[in-house]
Amino acid sequence: MRNSTSQDLEAIDVPVFFPPTDGRYFGIVSHPGGEMRNTGVIILAGTQPGCTTIGRNRLWVEMARSLAARGCPTIRFDYHGLGESLGGSVEYDLNLPATEVFDAAADQLRWLGVERIVVVATCFGSRTAVAAASKLEDIAGLLLVAPPVRDIKKGRGATSHLATYASTGQLLKRAFTPRTLRRFVMNPHTRTMTRRVLTMSARSRLTSVGRDHAAHVTEAAEGFQRPLAELIGKGVPVRMLFGTDDYFYTEFERASEGSLGDLIDGSNGLVEVDTVGGVMRGFTTTDVQEYVHTEALAWVERCA
Repeated sequence: MRNSTSQDLEAIDVPVFFPPTDGRYFGIVSHPGGEMRNTGVIILAGTQPGCTTIGRNRLWVEMARSLAARGCPTIRFDYHGLGESLGGSVEYDLNLPATEVFDAAADQLRWLGVERIVVVATCFGSRTAVAAASKLEDIAGLLLVAPPVRDIKKGRGATSHLATYASTGQLLKRAFTPRTLRRFVMNPHTRTMTRRVLTMSARSRLTSVGRDHAAHVTEAAEGFQRPLAELIGKGVPVRMLFGTDDYFYTEFERASEGSLGDLIDGSNGLVEVDTVGGVMRGFTTTDVQEYVHTEALAWVERCA
């Protein structure tokens, strides 16, 4: 991860509990140490506990401070039931985005005097960003990192992807490697996931009998495509970043063969899609972290 610079140190981090009525959400607002611009930023992480305000290798911390040092107040926060936010455990579904906390975070920025809001989001945060931003009038742009276009439950993404897209031969080849066999013997979770993939794969193939299987997996979720269309209608620029090996990218490519592709093609350039080699989802390498950090700063400057 990048080292903090003297410019980054100008940012002032302030913990907040919001909204003011009950303070059920916890977040951190990075304030500019100097002159503030009229554009603020909302960072929306995925739902991995302990990472919603920090990010892998402090990615969100560094990004928020860099943006604040450039004059843009930035908020990052814990979702309901995660981190320091109130509430019990929640099973997060992509078709149930956290629009309530997004709206409350946007109000926090407006209270500081922000007139335009740019969003940087990933995974579950991307679906929340699209759904919530489509209803607001002061959104200046969205940067979505590996956004999921299908509705899946938390923790089921890789399983669902393998069951839907991998052929039987690919599944067997993946299963009978020394590493996988060793994990199958030693790890009960691996055995459970393997059974789940094979069961879902069989069901997927039975469901597709008598019709075109590609059509079965083409369309994007209504909860992603409909608000994206609303954002395009409002003239809001949206940029999506994928790793070419992300399973979310495979699903995006399939969805782009259908009406999602027609929507993007007809956006007059408002929707941009860029890829880099390897895996971007999860920010598992420092190169990816650096790339996302740099692209986020550039995107905010462009939309501000």
